[in-house]
Amino acid sequence: SCHSSAPLAATKSKRPSPTLAVPVNTRNTQGLPPKSKIGEAFRYFKNEYVYLVGYLSDGRLEMDNGFAERAIKNFAIGRKNWLFSDTEAGAEASSLFYSLVVTAKINGNDPYQVLKTIFEQVPLAQTSEDVERLVDLIVTRHRPRSD
Repeated sequence: SCHSSAPLAATKSKRPSPTLAVPVNTRNTQGLPPKSKIGEAFRYFKNEYVYLVGYLSDGRLEMDNGFAERAIKNFAIGRKNWLFSDTEAGAEASSLFYSLVVTAKINGNDPYQVLKTIFEQVPLAQTSEDVERLVDLIVTRHRPRSD
C-alpha cells in the first residue's frame, strides 16, 4: 500500500489546533520532587514539548511510527533467515535487495517490475545521471500500463 500524508494533513488542517499556552520552563516544576510521578511527568512534558508543537504544526508528521513498523514487519519476522548469509558481502547484498523491494512497495510500485527494469537497465547505465534515473523507478509512483 502507498503511504500519503495528504489525508492526514487535510484532516489536521480542518480541526482546530489546541493552544499550547503552557510556558515550558523550570519554574513549572519548582518544588516538585524530581523522582515523584508528577515530577517525572513534568520532566517528560518539557523534554517532548518541542516535538508536540512540531507535530501539531506540520500535517505531514505521523502521531506514531506504526507505518514504519508495518513496513519492516516481514523483515523482522524472517530475520533468522538472514543469519544464513555465508559472507558479510552476501548479507549486505541481501539487505540491499530487500530495501529495493520494500521501497518499491511503499511507493506503490510492483517490486517485480521495478527489479526487472533495474536489472535490465543497470548494465546500460553509462553516467551517474543514468543511475539516478533508475532510482526514480523505485521512489516514483507509477501507474500500471494498460497495454
